[in-house]
Amino acid sequence: MRRWTDPPPSRHGRAGNRAPRPAAARGLLLALAAGLLIGPDVRAQQGPTVRTVKGIEAMRLLYQRGEYARAAYFGYAEIWKDICKPDVLLLIGSSLERLGETEDAAVYYTLALRTLEFGKAADVRASARQIQAMLARVDAAHRQAKAQYAKTAAGKRFTSPRQVDDLWMSQVTCDLHCLHGLYAWKLVGGRKDARPDWIHNRQGRMHRSGMKYVDEVDGRKGVLFSVPVKAKTSPDADKWHRAILARLGHPTQITTANPGHCRFLRIGAKGYGFDFILKAYLAGREIFSQRIGTKDWADLKIDLQEAARPAGSPATARSSTQPAAEAEAVTIELVVPKGQRWSEGVWIDYLDFFDD
Repeated sequence: MRRWTDPPPSRHGRAGNRAPRPAAARGLLLALAAGLLIGPDVRAQQGPTVRTVKGIEAMRLLYQRGEYARAAYFGYAEIWKDICKPDVLLLIGSSLERLGETEDAAVYYTLALRTLEFGKAADVRASARQIQAMLARVDAAHRQAKAQYAKTAAGKRFTSPRQVDDLWMSQVTCDLHCLHGLYAWKLVGGRKDARPDWIHNRQGRMHRSGMKYVDEVDGRKGVLFSVPVKAKTSPDADKWHRAILARLGHPTQITTANPGHCRFLRIGAKGYGFDFILKAYLAGREIFSQRIGTKDWADLKIDLQEAARPAGSPATARSSTQPAAEAEAVTIELVVPKGQRWSEGVWIDYLDFFDD
């Protein structure tokens, strides 16, 4: 039987373990339940009655009062179980921008744009044009990173896992998961029934890719975190997995471009808590599949040109008239193995293209 050194899985297991609400979030909700004063003018209109406000209404009140840190904090509680709330994400971003945390603000503006299609029409006040204008104010660092990546993409050589530049993070997009699923406990003050030095208490902020960013994991610096999901055909997918599959249509996917037309895709990955299966797709066709464990980092090398050859055809040099398969976007899928009862997360140290 597995002996847990970290807290047990929360929403990822079939046995139905439920992690307690984070203490910080409990405090937020208790504060909401106690009621927040709207202001003298509203109280005068309502007589002696004190109205209780919750959710984004409370966030807007705090924002109007200039309490930007608390507004963002309340926002994290709002997206703890459901990240598809564009107005909440937008207000978190605006609060962080007011606090001078422009890079984090850009992350939440980006996520707000991605979730517009999921928000209920009655609840979405923001438009894509409005969010794009707000994002443009704080997006200079990301634009520079993408431009720098484009300059160095062609002819890139691989030396070692620890030498891969984090510019690859400017290219990736991952399916979205809520803060709870991503173990983003640090954002809500930490999980109180876990050790203070637990990695998810010490590190973690949202990344514009949709994953969670941590500074260092097991000797690797600059790592992204997401969660694997059961395959649609898996007979043992529980309620949590089925809900994600209903929303996404597939297990968690990461997409990335190959602007340098490099031949090889290299990936540094490791399971968190439990094994997972990493699959790679090129032009919609599966070209790679490997089970990844939790003990050691897996440093994978995938030959895109070889993978694109039709089965049984000889390995020959590509002519100028053949399509450049290595230029195609690649999709990585994170899958919980069939028959595996529990699952938690996936660490991605790098996901980049090279000529060797």
